[in-house]
Amino acid sequence: MEFKVEEITEEPGLDVVEFLADAYLESPLVMAAFSEDEKVRLECNLKFFKLAIDIGMLSGTILCIKDGIKIVGLLHYAVSPYCSPPPEVQRELGHIMSESLGEAGLRIAEWLITWGKVHPNGDHWHLGPFAVSRAYRGLGLGGMLMREYCKIVDYANATGYLETDYPQNVAFYNKYGFTVKLEQQVIHVMNWFMERPPK
Repeated sequence: MEFKVEEITEEPGLDVVEFLADAYLESPLVMAAFSEDEKVRLECNLKFFKLAIDIGMLSGTILCIKDGIKIVGLLHYAVSPYCSPPPEVQRELGHIMSESLGEAGLRIAEWLITWGKVHPNGDHWHLGPFAVSRAYRGLGLGGMLMREYCKIVDYANATGYLETDYPQNVAFYNKYGFTVKLEQQVIHVMNWFMERPPK
């Protein structure tokens, strides 16, 4: 089958929530925040990504690849300063997350607050979330999405930025011009903070 990258132009809906919840099931941060039980983790992930959309964490541009009508790859990016939750949401992050996710919500809030503390001050195009369905990995879909993102960022002569909790992803992002600027533990999970300079 021939895949193509397209943009989701409407507000992200349940299909985006369900895709991200499943695609991030094996994320080290998600496992540390929620549970080692996959069923529990999926339920929490569904709540988390629904909440993320509700509080504006997925405002920006969403590129996707579909197999028929099913999303099998997705890349979100937002241009600073609109890549972070609004200040009023950031101030209430612990309360917002714990109200929906209980004790796990406090760990999610700590994770997001830690990311916020190392977030670059200058102009940048923030990549993430970015994932490919587990059943479709190894087919080059991640590369297709990254090439499209890099093309857009290069056209804007902008700096790219991302966070990853997968050590194997560092080499993948290196191929697209990203380099590690900082390594730091987040809720006891090593994270890599990476930038890609303007071309």
